[in-house]
Amino acid sequence: MEGGEHWTFKLASALALKQLRGGIAAQALWDAIHLATAELLVRHNDGWGLASRPLHSNTSTNALHYAFGAATASATRLLVLLQAVAWATDKTGGDRASGALRDLSITDLPAIGLPASSEDAVAEIFAQLPARHYRWDAGKRRAVLTYGTRADADEACRKVFVLARERPSAVPLFVQTAHSWLCRKASNDTHEYKFLAAILEDVGWVSPEWRPHLLAASVHYFHGDRSTDNPVVQQAREALRTR
Repeated sequence: MEGGEHWTFKLASALALKQLRGGIAAQALWDAIHLATAELLVRHNDGWGLASRPLHSNTSTNALHYAFGAATASATRLLVLLQAVAWATDKTGGDRASGALRDLSITDLPAIGLPASSEDAVAEIFAQLPARHYRWDAGKRRAVLTYGTRADADEACRKVFVLARERPSAVPLFVQTAHSWLCRKASNDTHEYKFLAAILEDVGWVSPEWRPHLLAASVHYFHGDRSTDNPVVQQAREALRTR
């Protein structure tokens, strides 16, 4: 670990402790933590890299927030919260230092037009998501990932933000559609399932004004129409055709 990163998360943890002592609620800190890790999905330079720091930062933050809620001892809850601050700061700081992050902000997503029908808007979003595929190369013992055009994910992100902010009644349809595409497109990699479960649970844990931001970030690692169907789905479809 680089010395600069070490001091960055030490300073962030000290600031969080100072804010708690000053009367800032833990919920405000959790909002900041979730926004910081979700922003990695928005800012990362390439789609391939989303499966590393951005994905694991969000699933780990989700686990820490769950532990915070499940703990009963105040000291344990404080320790978990400060660990989450340190984790988020370390991961964002590391990618920033390496030049892996773009100059974008999750709190400043530009407005974009949507179809008048929420059903059409949701369909348009998932039709626009880049094709994404994962497989394990047993011979080389490494993961092989592909990701389509990053700009398409950026536009879909902006559309989700507008949808969730201006038409909150459409959010359940968006969530249902995300689950449907996951069941059809996801590979055997467990990260695909746990990421969707984690980020959507996080949406319910942040304050209402930040929920559109997390939902918008989520689509950067969601499946849509362009991803190839899981081979099992393809086999089942073929079996039904031949019956």
